[in-house]
Amino acid sequence: MKFRKFLCFVLILAMMMSLGVTAFAEDVNENMPKSVYNEQLTHEADIIDIETLNSVDSSLIDGHLIREDNTISSVTIDDVDRIIYERGIAVLRGDAQKVSELEAKLDDLGVRDSSPEEIKALSVDSIQAAELASSSVTFKTTNYTATANGKTYEIKKTTALPTTSCNLFHSAAVNNTTTSSSVASGHYQLLKVAGTCMAGVVNSTLGKFVSAYDTLKSVISGFSSSTVVYGITASYSCAALEQVSFYQYKTSSGSWSSFATSSYAQTAFSSTIFSTNYAGGSKQGLNMSINALEDTIYSSYSYNTGTMLERYFTTYIFDKKSQVTNVSFYHDANGTKKTIKTLGMLCPTSTSDIH
Repeated sequence: MKFRKFLCFVLILAMMMSLGVTAFAEDVNENMPKSVYNEQLTHEADIIDIETLNSVDSSLIDGHLIREDNTISSVTIDDVDRIIYERGIAVLRGDAQKVSELEAKLDDLGVRDSSPEEIKALSVDSIQAAELASSSVTFKTTNYTATANGKTYEIKKTTALPTTSCNLFHSAAVNNTTTSSSVASGHYQLLKVAGTCMAGVVNSTLGKFVSAYDTLKSVISGFSSSTVVYGITASYSCAALEQVSFYQYKTSSGSWSSFATSSYAQTAFSSTIFSTNYAGGSKQGLNMSINALEDTIYSSYSYNTGTMLERYFTTYIFDKKSQVTNVSFYHDANGTKKTIKTLGMLCPTSTSDIH
């Protein structure tokens, strides 16, 4: 009884300390993991031994990492997801030093290189060369807890960390294309991104954009937010990086069973405007660059591991609902989508799909 009281005290103390950690970036949708990172977390004491997973309040240990010695850390899977998210942004920006720093933070948190056996277990190709890493992608594995239907499970999450050489990176250049419209410049939103997911639900976006008015008002005399724009000729650069994870849970027999995969897309979209036609005239030879806008596209379905596991237990069909299928780059002409480019995502269900 004294041990249980001491155990509860340690758990409550750990949770109180975690409440002071800074929340995830405000512009990430509520369906995405709201993650945090604090270097001190990697140095704190164990919470509880894994053997007692279902003997304590699951809310106190849900999502916490399991160390290799089978103790549970105060670090959570949300902490890990935050660093992976930031790494993706660094990859899109071409910041190799930042990528290296963030990968080192993952190691500090307790994320480990996936073993050849773990990679092969998630592959449909029996002869796949299950390497720990390549020049284009690295696989990382995290063990943690998740609660589904009132029971706490040990989860193994294997995540692909791609580079721009990996087939999880998608890009396109669209040169000198004219996009027609007939809408007031203040209602003409440039450089927007949207997508769809496996279940066909339209994704939300972070809603970042610049308007034609904001872009052109400084170079066209008398140009106002009510000036009607008839067309814009420009070149575009579109990029999307898929962040893919594979999930397994430990069965009562001690074996690992795959139940889901998830993905979201981090995007970059930039443009150079050469000319525009508008009410009252036209403007040629602009050569005006619009800085790259970053956005995140994700499924409307929850990325919470317990929720994905509950969906799987309902049908025992491998769950792919939290996976993005395509990303569209477009102009929004007062509610009318003017598509610039649509990129199909890989949507892998096996590590052998990734190279």
